[in-house]
Amino acid sequence: MAGVLDSLRALGGTASIGSVYDWLIEQEIAYPNDLTTLQADGGSRFHKEVRWARKELFDAGLLRAPDRGTWALTEIGLATQMTPEAARKMVSARASQRR
Repeated sequence: MAGVLDSLRALGGTASIGSVYDWLIEQEIAYPNDLTTLQADGGSRFHKEVRWARKELFDAGLLRAPDRGTWALTEIGLATQMTPEAARKMVSARASQRR
């Protein structure tokens, strides 16, 4: 999730999905194994993980989708510095809310 937030900051706050994927790969944030491991639907584990992170960030109010295929930071997202611990807490809290 930190990588998605960082990518959008680096890309000016709003970017296409493809630009986010490319930035994560260029910055070597994507694990090589995730890039080559295919899921049952034929997509890579990397793409699945980024889409999952995007959904969690969107549901938490850190991202918005101004247009189809475009992700953008909200004001809260722009100000949020995501750590692994903060991401775990956010996911855990959101999972509890869904139950």
